[in-house]
Amino acid sequence: MFRFENIELLWGLLAIPLFVLLFIFVAKWKQNALKLFGELPIINQLMPEVSKGKPILKLILFSLAYTFLIFGLANPQIGTKLKEVKREGVDLMITLDVSNSMLAEDLSPNRLERAKRAISQLVDRLHNDRIGIIVFGGQAYVQLPITTDYAAAKLFLSTINTGIIPKQGTAIGNAIDLAVESFDFDSKSGKAIIVITDGENHEDDAVASTQKATEKGVVVHTIGMGSAQGAPIPAYRRGQQIDYRKDKEGNTVVTKLNEQMLQEIAIAGNGTYVRATNAQAGLKHIMEKVNKMEKAEFGTKMYTDYEDRFQYFIGIALILLLIEFLISERKSRWLSDIKLFEVKNSKKTTATIITLLCLAYGYSQEEKKYIIDGNKKYKDEKFEDAEKEYAKALEKNAVSFEGKFNQADALFKLKKYEEAAQQFNSLATEAEDKKLKAQAYHNLGNSLLQSEKLEECINAYKNALRNNPEDDETRYNLAYALKTLQQQEQQQQQQQQNQDKNQENQDKKESKDQKQQENKDKKEQEQKDQQQDQKKQDEQQQQPKPNELSKEDVERLLEAMQNEERNTQEKVKKRKIKATRVQIEKDW
Repeated sequence: MFRFENIELLWGLLAIPLFVLLFIFVAKWKQNALKLFGELPIINQLMPEVSKGKPILKLILFSLAYTFLIFGLANPQIGTKLKEVKREGVDLMITLDVSNSMLAEDLSPNRLERAKRAISQLVDRLHNDRIGIIVFGGQAYVQLPITTDYAAAKLFLSTINTGIIPKQGTAIGNAIDLAVESFDFDSKSGKAIIVITDGENHEDDAVASTQKATEKGVVVHTIGMGSAQGAPIPAYRRGQQIDYRKDKEGNTVVTKLNEQMLQEIAIAGNGTYVRATNAQAGLKHIMEKVNKMEKAEFGTKMYTDYEDRFQYFIGIALILLLIEFLISERKSRWLSDIKLFEVKNSKKTTATIITLLCLAYGYSQEEKKYIIDGNKKYKDEKFEDAEKEYAKALEKNAVSFEGKFNQADALFKLKKYEEAAQQFNSLATEAEDKKLKAQAYHNLGNSLLQSEKLEECINAYKNALRNNPEDDETRYNLAYALKTLQQQEQQQQQQQQNQDKNQENQDKKESKDQKQQENKDKKEQEQKDQQQDQKKQDEQQQQPKPNELSKEDVERLLEAMQNEERNTQEKVKKRKIKATRVQIEKDW
């Protein structure tokens, strides 16, 4: 692979046609000046030692030297960001239990987090070994294929939780079988499996799976997470603990460490069983056993810098300038006419160019020094200091691809994922080589994955595969991102369904409350109406009717009637008396 570090300097090659035009102009000017002294044929006879061809030869040599000088300043580089190196180590598969029982808090902060921290510390101590991670619950899945990319191992380790397994349970045997399938048995390196679990196996015969692994030369170690007394399993909702898990009878579930099971697996696998505590997870003791296993040499892809080739071009430029300097403009026979320091203008030009070369070389070496210092500090995990060194290199050369790339890597390690993503995106756009584009897009995807921008992350991984379809690591990261996005969408759908259901229940409750309130209001209104009717009836009973006499009126009327009847009777009596008298008086 070939590239120019400072490709913009190649524009300097456009000055060569200007040199040719200047040479023609000077030649004509000299010719016109000589005509002032007389006829050119006579003048040429007076200057027999002046050569007409050597100035052209000197121009060609100077132009070639200038061309190689520009190429040298542009710094041609050969190599690639990835190279094959040989290492000696063992193959190690870690199977991690992610069932709900691993949330028990008899280890601080809980069993699963304690195991993840121990694995992270283990990865920091690895050098030449290959490592893979398998997670298991009711089923087992490959979380990280076997690799020497320890940064990727820690990245994927940080994403492990109990929610990544759809089926709960503890299928230890299934995890061991899958770990055995992940090994390359063509390699002579030692192979070991470390099972990290609480030992509550519910699904299969783990001892039988271990015996099959042992027959293939695989050693199986076990680490017990938990305590013999056990602990309840917290139940969470939206990240908040709401209660402890209960069985069908409503009793709180207590999960206990099954040491007997893990000891049987370790015995069958010719390995070691260690019980984890808050102070010691047990991996250190097991790694001492692993390091004693047979190691094999294997090839792996490692990050490396481009190799500079500017020195060859500058060397050729110096040689051509030296030759141009030694050639005089006089005619010569063989080398007898070569006279040093005869051409003053050529001497000045050569001195000037050599000075420029030294300055350019020193400037390039200073930039390179900052990058080398940054790489050392990056290797020592002093990422903040490394980022500062890369920034100094970019001050010397703002377009240095290597400086930008390494600075973006340092920003990623400092968890400044937004800044790292911006820089990797810029590098992916600038890079012309497909493998460099693929590497930049891959790292861009990792930065976006940490920022939880899954859709943009997936696009970055796809762009990386378009430029390098054979990159298995990118392909795996893409599959992981797609799976995570799918799980996130499912969670969002479930949350939306729960919200809709809650809203529906709320609406029903509000409708029921509203109906009850309406019935209550109706009942109260009916009671008010009844009270008003009763009040009216009472008032009507107390008030006389229009055609009805009151008691007092009746009494007065009766009294008036009695008086009238008394008067009438008296009148009748008087009439009777009067009538009798008349009859007596006239009795005829």
